[in-house]
This record gives sequence, C-alpha cells and structure tokens, in this order.
Amino acid sequence: TADYFGKASALLLDDYFPNKNAQSYGWAMFTDKEPFEGCVTFDQQPELKELIIQCATYYRFGKNNLDNAQVFGSNNKEQWKLIDQIKYKKDKRFTNKYAINLKLKNTQYKYYKIKVTPGRNRRFFVSQLFFY
Repeated sequence: TADYFGKASALLLDDYFPNKNAQSYGWAMFTDKEPFEGCVTFDQQPELKELIIQCATYYRFGKNNLDNAQVFGSNNKEQWKLIDQIKYKKDKRFTNKYAINLKLKNTQYKYYKIKVTPGRNRRFFVSQLFFY
C-alpha cells in the first residue's frame, strides 16, 4: 500500500487530474513549494536493493531541476533512518532524464518514505515508483 501527502493523494490514488494534459500522460507535478512525499508499506519486510522513480527530472526545464531526492526506512513510522540521498549539485547519479535511482542497500523495512524536492521555481513530474 502507499500513502501520498498533499495533492499527490488525490492525484495518484483517486485518479484526480487538475488538467486534461496531466491525465493523458499520467504524470503528477510537484514544485519546490509542494514537493513529492510518499510512504510505501509492505506486508513483510522484503530485502530491497534499489528504488527507481520514473519521472521527468529536467526534461525541458533545464539541468538544475531537482534539489534533492531522499529515501528513508522504518518499521514503526515513528523512527525513520535515511537510507540514501542524492543532492543534485554534488551527485553524478543525476544523469538520466527519466529516472532517479536510490540505493536501498539490501535493507529490510516495512515502511519506506520517499521525498523529492525540485529546485527553486522548478517543477518535478513523477509517474511510478519501482522497488527491487
């Protein structure tokens, strides 16, 4: 199961689309004022190696589109541990225009929280999350 916060909740879980263009492409848009934040819950604690966020990171909006991307793990939703973080200007992993790869390092948590913050006055589009 997944929990999304802010406008992402209605968009990603209830098929709410604020405009017709978004519906045709299935992308959720976020800004620096309303970043993407979601929590994915697993019934068990699977051993996971990687999280891939299918997105449009700097497509048509310049290379400095994202500020950072983070993934946290928890077994109780109260104490979160930062597993991986990418800061745009300091990490060479921002090379793919359509995906963000976060390393989960063979972790085993029941809950994973994902946060992606676009750069100032920028937009970030997300389509799907894949856990491996």
